[in-house]
Amino acid sequence: MASVGTISGLASGIQWRDMIDQIMAAEEARRLTPIQTQVTAQQKRADAWNSFSSVVSRLRSTALRVQDGSAFGALRTTVTAGNGTRAGFTASAGASAAAGTYGVEVLETAKAEKLSGRVHDSATATLGASYAGALVVNGRRVEVTATDSLTSVRDKINAVNSGTNPSRVSATLLSTGNGTARLVLTSEATGAGGIQLADEAGAGAGPLKALGLTDGTTAANRTADGRTQSFRMSSSSAALTTLLGVSPPPASTSVLVGGKRIDVDFATDSLQTVVARVNAAGGFAELREEAGAGGTKSYRMVVAGDVAVDSSPNFGSTAADSRRALELLGLSVGGRAASAQSVSGAQLLDGNGDPATAATKLADLAGGVQAGDTFTFRGTRGDGSTVDLTYTVADPAAESLGDVVAKLNNATDGYGAGTRTATASVVDGRIVLTDGTKGDSRLSLAMTANNEGGGSLSFGASATTAGFAREVTRGTDARARIDGVLVTQSSNTLASAIPGVTLTLSDALPGTTSTVTIERDVEFTVSSIKALATEYNAALNAAQQLTGIGGALQSSGALRGAMSSLKNALLTDIAGLAPTNPYTRGAVAGLALTKTGTLEVDDVKLRAALTSNAADVKAAFSSAGRASDPQATFVLAGDRVQAGTYAVNVTALATQAAHTGSGLAGAYSGTDELKVTDSVTGKTATLASLDGRTAAQIAAELNAAFGTEKMDLVASDDGGQLRITHGGYGSAAKFTLTGTFDEAQLGFVKSSAYAGTDIQGTIGGKAATGRGRILTGDRAAASTPANPAEGLAVEWKGGMGAAGTVTYALGVGGMMLRAADGITRAGDGMAASQSDGIQSGITKLNKRLEDVQHALDLRRESMTKSFALMESALSRVQSQTSWLTSQINALPSWSDR
Repeated sequence: MASVGTISGLASGIQWRDMIDQIMAAEEARRLTPIQTQVTAQQKRADAWNSFSSVVSRLRSTALRVQDGSAFGALRTTVTAGNGTRAGFTASAGASAAAGTYGVEVLETAKAEKLSGRVHDSATATLGASYAGALVVNGRRVEVTATDSLTSVRDKINAVNSGTNPSRVSATLLSTGNGTARLVLTSEATGAGGIQLADEAGAGAGPLKALGLTDGTTAANRTADGRTQSFRMSSSSAALTTLLGVSPPPASTSVLVGGKRIDVDFATDSLQTVVARVNAAGGFAELREEAGAGGTKSYRMVVAGDVAVDSSPNFGSTAADSRRALELLGLSVGGRAASAQSVSGAQLLDGNGDPATAATKLADLAGGVQAGDTFTFRGTRGDGSTVDLTYTVADPAAESLGDVVAKLNNATDGYGAGTRTATASVVDGRIVLTDGTKGDSRLSLAMTANNEGGGSLSFGASATTAGFAREVTRGTDARARIDGVLVTQSSNTLASAIPGVTLTLSDALPGTTSTVTIERDVEFTVSSIKALATEYNAALNAAQQLTGIGGALQSSGALRGAMSSLKNALLTDIAGLAPTNPYTRGAVAGLALTKTGTLEVDDVKLRAALTSNAADVKAAFSSAGRASDPQATFVLAGDRVQAGTYAVNVTALATQAAHTGSGLAGAYSGTDELKVTDSVTGKTATLASLDGRTAAQIAAELNAAFGTEKMDLVASDDGGQLRITHGGYGSAAKFTLTGTFDEAQLGFVKSSAYAGTDIQGTIGGKAATGRGRILTGDRAAASTPANPAEGLAVEWKGGMGAAGTVTYALGVGGMMLRAADGITRAGDGMAASQSDGIQSGITKLNKRLEDVQHALDLRRESMTKSFALMESALSRVQSQTSWLTSQINALPSWSDR
């Protein structure tokens, strides 16, 4: 419940709270409002700088595209179809492409391989013992048992197409009617050899032939140019048994390559080991790297000359072991010829109970044939056209089974007629009709002995062996002829045939050469320069509005200075250009300031300059450096480098990491492992065993491994000792040897980093830091003049002493970029500095506001307390007065006495 003192005027009759509000309002207007007005004004100034910085940031982004040359690097790609309608490919050019014209003929597009097995009566029936064994699908092992069905084999093949090393081959079952089915394998990747199959136990000794995926023959795995290649493998350095998925490892053996005996140890040898061994034996082999989908890589061994089974192989192995090694490596592959469909009748016997032949007389056939008997033959040829023949027996003693076959084969109305013929013959007493075209067929034959003349012959029910094409779709590599050079790749995307250009093939058009034209996109450059002018004018307009009458930064000298720095970038002559470059200012090329201060582009003038002298125009607008000595190369320049020419002097040359071992006496002894790690790439090359290798052999195997892993190292034989040299220069280019090798034999220390040394010298007479072959200008020490070459980097490949000069030109884009960066840079840029200074002032004003508000609050509180006390006092006085009055009024009236 409110007390009397808190209710304004209850006792005094004065509305003192209103009086306090009026007093405080007057005080706030006098002391608080001016500060708030200052805060608002200063915040508008800070916001104005932030707004101006945003506008200049857009200018900076545009200037960057001019400064770094990307505004001049756009290319336009045009494909002109050779036949006037379609080229069979599309083309796109990247930043690294060069202008030019190329002729492209698409000879063949890449296709994914698809294989089919033979027709089986059931997809779920048990296959039997003839199918038992292991097969290898693209390096993944699949075990087939006697109790498997076609369905379970499919599932097992699909199971290995998973995980981190999928086979990339999928299996399906194709129903061929009447409950029959066949196994179909499809490669997920385009290119030749997409499905690599081998029986683990060797050709003919596993499930591949039983499934019908191979035909039981073998042949060399040939490349398009006639050389022999291995299967594609996921690694060149891993042990072969791991890559091939076979377990336990096949027996160590030897094979013949180009007549040379080559040992193969599947347990320890890698693909690169075998390659090195072929070359060390005087043969020719190379390790071919192939790019796959998703950036994956695979490797093949390609050898010159024929490969053959070693009839007397090493390691006490057999010729069968040698043959198995060729097949598992993929140097020899199972045949995939199509199978022809055939129809056969029941076995016919002669009078002696022996199988009849074509020469057997009809009268001698068991069951008997009489004159007047007729035979009816009805069916279809392979293309489905019908056949309906009748053979009438006239003299069974003179006519033979061969005459009946001739009737079937006749070219008038028999199976020899039409475009798809079949041939009948007598095989083991049976009439067998075989389609002349291999693959899927509609060939059929029903044979009936009508026996009208009294005979009792029966041809029995016909049995059909279905024909099929093992290669449903032949896996092919993409092949194109580019300016007369044949290019082959497993994918239809050719990304490296023309540097910087990607060709995507869609249709094979042999004989049609289309033209790809790559040219500089002048319009893109013009639009980029126009964008620079547009953003400059936006910054100018923003500055004029902000500094004009009523602007948030009216008469701001700092903002005018910022615009002057941008303007000077356009008015200052470009330092560092070649003496012959006529474009010393942007205006010479068509980018000039108008009388009103805006920046405009003369389209005609700029296009003419770009057309006639694009290189000089680019040099005038972008930032770039050049070296006077051919042994020197400009690398880069930091944002502190000043335009100009700087002398380079080298006091110490960079060296490579290199070491020659000692202690190797002939061949290494011991099955020790050697690992070499490159510090630059982080990759490691591994030799599983050094046993029996000379320095030359170790070097050959290491170089193969270095090539596979893309390591910048070279191994060599230095007088019978192993020498390893890093391709890079400087202290960061190191290599380290680890493993179980004997340090005394090789003369290398385990885990010791072998490193080179860095270049030393000066740039522009100032100190520079070396890293490898690159010298970079240092930052000047405190309290000393700035180093104008700070951040200027030069690579030197020459000798000691004077290394010529390096000239750096900022260009219009570079000068504009630095001016814009000076305004927008976070922390110490002009806009940030101005905004931070204003915000600091606002912080102080806000503190004053808090102090004044606190004082005013205290005064209000004091006045409120005083008036409340007054109200309470008056209330008490009034109460006492009322009491006294009541007491007085209660006294007796003396006048009545």
